[in-house]
Amino acid sequence: MCSFLKYFQVNTKMKSQQINIKKPIASKIMVLTVCLSLMAVLNGCFDNYGRVKRNAEITQVFEANQVPSDYKYYYFGHANMPYVIIGIDPDYNLQSRIWREVAPDTERFKKMTYWVWSDSYYYPNYPRGAEIVDPTGKKIGIWYSSARWAAVKMKDDQGNIMIAPDMPWMLGTR
Repeated sequence: MCSFLKYFQVNTKMKSQQINIKKPIASKIMVLTVCLSLMAVLNGCFDNYGRVKRNAEITQVFEANQVPSDYKYYYFGHANMPYVIIGIDPDYNLQSRIWREVAPDTERFKKMTYWVWSDSYYYPNYPRGAEIVDPTGKKIGIWYSSARWAAVKMKDDQGNIMIAPDMPWMLGTR
């Protein structure tokens, strides 16, 4: 009888060790599954979004008022102090009511570039140039602003896009 109890105790300890080993592995598999599912969902949400990619050469192009003439130019904000100036490749259509078209080879455009809004209240943040790229990384335009980023949404395959800049009063990054 005594040997049966020893066998039972040893067998019970082995089972509990097996269960303890299986629990951490099962919880890690569960966490991994949840993370992969979340990544798949988020990837679908951001699938049609491009971005603004800083580029010092574009800053110099705007400051020298030598912007490419083959883009369509728009500004957001006041004509005497715009928040953002963008140039969009003619193969794309900007779909928005907040942007106003402006000709690049005018004195008005030169003044707008000079007076672009700069956020110096919180810290010196002067206007900078950037490339506007689609989700694949293809350049579709240029950007000049002190705003740090923008949502660049590709609406469809026909080249319709929407651009919403980050501004502090629009609950941006501040």
